Formats: sequence, C-alpha cells, structure tokens
Amino acid sequence: MAVFVAVFACFLIATGDLPGLVSADHTVDSGPPGPPDFCLEGPFHKPVPGPEDESFHECLAWQNLSCCNTNLSKLISDHKAEALYNYSWDLCSETKPLSQGCEVFIKDEECFYQCEPMLGYFQIEDTGYIKDVPVCAEYCDAWFQACKDDLTCVENWLEDFHFEVDGSNKCPVGSQCVTFAQMYRSGRGLCNKMWGEAFYYETNKTNCTVMTFNPKNGNPNFGLLLHVESPTSSCVHLITTAYTQLLLAILALKMF
Repeated sequence: MAVFVAVFACFLIATGDLPGLVSADHTVDSGPPGPPDFCLEGPFHKPVPGPEDESFHECLAWQNLSCCNTNLSKLISDHKAEALYNYSWDLCSETKPLSQGCEVFIKDEECFYQCEPMLGYFQIEDTGYIKDVPVCAEYCDAWFQACKDDLTCVENWLEDFHFEVDGSNKCPVGSQCVTFAQMYRSGRGLCNKMWGEAFYYETNKTNCTVMTFNPKNGNPNFGLLLHVESPTSSCVHLITTAYTQLLLAILALKMF
C-alpha cells in the first residue's frame, strides 16, 4: 500500500496535478539569490560581506563587496599564502620557479576563496570548507594554459602534501615534481582535482563562477543559480523509502 501511494504521488507530481509542486521535467532553480548576508567561517574571513577602501588592491575585484579585509589583501600581495598558513605554492622551485602567469591564477584563487561572498552557499556546515563550486570551463582552461609548464609534486593541494606542525607544506617523500600538464591533463582535470572537491569544471556558461573580474561591471558570480533537488529525484527517494519500509515490515512479520 505504501509503495502504491508513493508511486501515485509521483505520478501527480510529474503531471503537475499535485498542488504546490511543479513538473518533474527539469531540475528546479530557486532563482539567483544574490550574495548571502554571511561569510565563510575562517580566521581571515569577515562575519558579513562589506565594502573595502582604495588600499584594497591585490583582491581588487571584491572591493565593492568582500568577505576579506584590506589587511588580508596586503598579506597575499606581499607574501602570497605563506603569511596566512605557512603554505607555499612553489615547492618545486629548485627545479623550476613558479611562473608569473601561473602565480596570478593561484593568487586569484586565494582571493576568490577569502573574499567571494557567494561561497557561503557552498560551505560544508560551519567548517570553512567548500564543496562543488561550479567554475566556468573557459576560466579553468585559461588557468591550465597559464600553468601547464609549471611544476607540482602532488595532485590535491589540500590533502596530498606533507604538513608540518606549524602548517607548512612539503612535498611527500618519494614524490616527484611533474608539470601541470602531466598531472592534470586539461583545465577540467585542474579544476576538478587541484583543490579536492572544492570546485568543478562547469560547461554551462550562464551558471558558473570566475575567480577574478572587473569590479566596474559588478560581480558576475552574483547571478549564480542555486539548484535544488528536482521532483523526479524526490520521487525516486520516496518510492525507495516506501519499498524499504514494506520489506522491513514483511521481515518483521516472518520473524514472529
């Protein structure tokens, strides 16, 4: 009976006959929500996004509305990420120093993580970690082109390094410095793997993020649509749950 009710409800959802629900043809978009009134949790994040003054230069794109402050912008400008976490972007420098073109993209990623208000929607609980942020394919491809001849000794820059007690990162014992081209193969590989599950390569040009932009034209990331679970997915979950409950009831009866 429970399975029949679940299937019938899903039929009504699919045909649009169940009040308050929509057709099951596509994923439902809630519409662009704009920036949230909170920032990621983290030692260098502000509680809420707000504007910064003219001295905000390294992460200039976010001057009008930012989750990071001028001091962080200056630290990134002067010391990269080493002043933030004792974290080095250039562990293969003895073989070949990081190119300026590649460094620009990595700096932009740091600014994006620290300053972009929209990332609040992608935070894993209140950890400061983010997951599944869609990054525009064109941006990922440009990043790969800028870094393809540069060197890295690990694939995942969040987890694969050896980290000392003070937070400094080292190449793991036995690892080798190889080019980004060898490690990631493409812009897709770079965005999907370099920072773990934080980002993914998004081919939909109308619904993805970029890690730098001209602030005079506004923040294009504010137009991001946040997907919610489609009614079709909900139906599958509903039917599966009902069927599981039915099987458990039958088993319970057999036991007695």
